Amino acid sequence: MEKKIKNNGKVFNPFKKLMIGIALVSVFALVNVYVGVDGLVGIKNSIRNGLLGFMSENLSTMFSSLIVLPIPVFMVYAAVSGTYRIFTCTQYIPTFEDNTPGGVPVKGSDSFPNINRVLSYRESKMCSMSPERAADLYVGSAKIESLYSNYNNGPEAQRTLSYIESKLCSMSSDRALNYLANKL
Repeated sequence: MEKKIKNNGKVFNPFKKLMIGIALVSVFALVNVYVGVDGLVGIKNSIRNGLLGFMSENLSTMFSSLIVLPIPVFMVYAAVSGTYRIFTCTQYIPTFEDNTPGGVPVKGSDSFPNINRVLSYRESKMCSMSPERAADLYVGSAKIESLYSNYNNGPEAQRTLSYIESKLCSMSSDRALNYLANKL
């Protein structure tokens, strides 16, 4: 467990991951035992009764539910995240453990439906073109394939690909193809 793996300049510590997982599962168990469902209902009712002097019954019921809501949400998070950390303490999973500025990088061809749509449109459009015009279109829009095929798999490349994906969603297939081929 003392083994530390360096990835992207960061040090991975399996022992720390295990301890955080045990702490999260322990907090979940303690809150579940000491508070439980009946305790949550009791907390909600006492808050509702305290708010009845200031507002109507329906409004106080709604506010008391909203005030108590973070407790069960945290309990679900603690149970799921703690269990995940315990069972994967020796594994480094970049998708879940790397914090990139653009969020979690999305990988795989199924994750980019708009790019799939435009590339399929490009294929069908090349069927009706002469080989020379088809080659020009292919070369003009081939840059996206290096990103799309995970050739450049860095976080900035994934962030750029995600931006292109979101930009394509509002475009028609023909306009999106022109955008990819730098003809706009």
